[in-house]
Amino acid sequence: MRAAETGSTPEEVFAFANRAFVEAASLRGERPGEARARLDEAIAGFRTLIEDDGISNPKLHYNLANAYMMRDEVGRAIVEYRRAARLAPEDENLRANLAYARSRVETSFEADEASRLYSTLLGWQD
Repeated sequence: MRAAETGSTPEEVFAFANRAFVEAASLRGERPGEARARLDEAIAGFRTLIEDDGISNPKLHYNLANAYMMRDEVGRAIVEYRRAARLAPEDENLRANLAYARSRVETSFEADEASRLYSTLLGWQD
């Protein structure tokens, strides 16, 4: 649903989503259930602006990525950090957060798994 359809301007939706994110951050330790609900609201607001209203700017993608990181959705966070980085490649905080998110991804395979994967995917070449 577009921001205009709810009677809100994009600026109001952005402000609401930012407030929800800040509240979620402050509630994380003491009331995790409420924090999760506020994060859901923040993510919904940011996504509405991006997907429904067609707004794309580095701060919006960066904030969405930070919300995903707080929910431990690292893959989604990396996607949004990368989108933000394309729009603001000089932003040091953004690059640092992207590097941190990438460091949280485990990419190692055990030798047996890698061998099975290799033969499954490339076995047709033999």
